[in-house]
Amino acid sequence: MTNQVENFRSICLALLKEQGPFNLRSNWVRTRQIAANVSPSSEFFESLSLSHKFVWCLATTEEFSQERNDFLSRILKDFLIKEPDQESLEILKFFSFKDLEKSLLPFIYKEGDTGKVAGYVAAKLKVFLSPDSFFHFLKSRKWTTPELINLALLARSAELQTIDSKLEAARTTISGNMIKELLDEFNYLLSKQSELAPKLPELAKIVVPAAPFETSPKAKASNEPQPKADISKIHEILANIDSRIKNQSIALPQPVVAIFLLSAVLLLLAWSVSFVGNAPGMTKTGYSTQKKLPAFWVDALTQEEVTPAFIAADKDYRMGELYLTRDRYLEAISLFQDALAQVPSHHMARLRLGYCRMKSGESDLAKDEFRRILKSEPQFKLANLYLAQIDVREGQYKIAQSHYAAEFKINKDLEVGLEYAGFLQKLGKTSESEEVLEELGKIYPDRTLVLNTSQISDRKDSK
Repeated sequence: MTNQVENFRSICLALLKEQGPFNLRSNWVRTRQIAANVSPSSEFFESLSLSHKFVWCLATTEEFSQERNDFLSRILKDFLIKEPDQESLEILKFFSFKDLEKSLLPFIYKEGDTGKVAGYVAAKLKVFLSPDSFFHFLKSRKWTTPELINLALLARSAELQTIDSKLEAARTTISGNMIKELLDEFNYLLSKQSELAPKLPELAKIVVPAAPFETSPKAKASNEPQPKADISKIHEILANIDSRIKNQSIALPQPVVAIFLLSAVLLLLAWSVSFVGNAPGMTKTGYSTQKKLPAFWVDALTQEEVTPAFIAADKDYRMGELYLTRDRYLEAISLFQDALAQVPSHHMARLRLGYCRMKSGESDLAKDEFRRILKSEPQFKLANLYLAQIDVREGQYKIAQSHYAAEFKINKDLEVGLEYAGFLQKLGKTSESEEVLEELGKIYPDRTLVLNTSQISDRKDSK
């Protein structure tokens, strides 16, 4: 794998030094050949820089394809968390508007740095939004002025008047001064669009989390020197006491003075030890106080306990995902089976195994995998959807409807809802289809406005 990585890195470096469109560069054909001969693995992709991953995406996926959209979205997820580097921005310019529209623009909805950087990148790449989209973006989350500047740059100059009219029409449907003030500010920026330039908003500082396993307090105590009392301050206090005694009008006998000084030293030493032992963050023994570590760590996606077996299984699962994205179902099935052999409760691996079997024509085996998931996790997403798709293929429409309904109840994804509505429409259940579309319209007003409302209104008009 090391040779594959180095070969691909070398050809990328040579390619990026050239000028002009990628397809006209002398190293472009060689780049595609090397990429085609690489056996993809999670280790391979982790070893690439983000700019090289973008090159890989261009070299191995077809324009406008779902594969490109999926892969590009994954890379962007890691790319849009910090200030983008110029090299990657230059590479992104070679992706088509349609590819960027599908993969990049949805990130603008996200709160935090991801949404901020996505808007900035879209403005730099001149990826334009439709006039209907702006109001839905504006009301989706909070916006700072730099973000609004970038959003204003996503409007085509020829459509500024149309956008202004649509925002004014939307203003009559809202209540609350905050959104109205936001619209006023955005309208002003639109009027000054020709004077604007992309502006990177202020990003949150990345906080590096502490290591999950730290040295125990006892070990720390043996390796690190303990705080010591400040002896110089004690000498200063004693000297001050001695001078005060000498200045008294009645001289004290020397033994009394000696005993007094000795007592003062002992008291000060006791005080200093007590102070050190009870300093903030310290216990009486001088060890630093820490929160008790959890008994085990949990994977954020699967909620499985992270054990050596889980780590090995998850590695097979992730490698299987790479083969799946390239429609290499047999290799993916083998990897998902290996993952489940180590951790039978890895539901994502089982879901992907069922999906690969479904795509390979093994419907009965696929159903078994999806049913096993739902038996232990009834709310698991996509299992019901895939069962419905198999039922439709087999002509079991009544059972398919029950699976679609179960999926839509737990999963309000736009594509799931549209597929369900289309299925109902084909069955002639127009009213039920309209109910699904109307619910989607409330959840995704920005993405379903043109498609769904037009469908609903056309059907109502035909009545």
